[in-house]
Amino acid sequence: MDRLFEDMVTQYGGHNLKYLWKKMFDELLKFQAPLVGGIAVHIPFLLKNSMDAAERITKFRSTETIVSKLKIE
Repeated sequence: MDRLFEDMVTQYGGHNLKYLWKKMFDELLKFQAPLVGGIAVHIPFLLKNSMDAAERITKFRSTETIVSKLKIE
């Protein structure tokens, strides 16, 4: 009986570890897209010297609004 209980505890612990690993991976994937997308949107505006500050901010905010409305599921 003790051996069966130990087997059950070991199996349950392994299941919890797999569940935790899956949750961490899901969270990484969830926040990876906004991070990469944010870099892809911000860098061109930072590197453009041909626009004045007001125009750069206006275009940046409109682009950021469009990107934030995208919903990928």
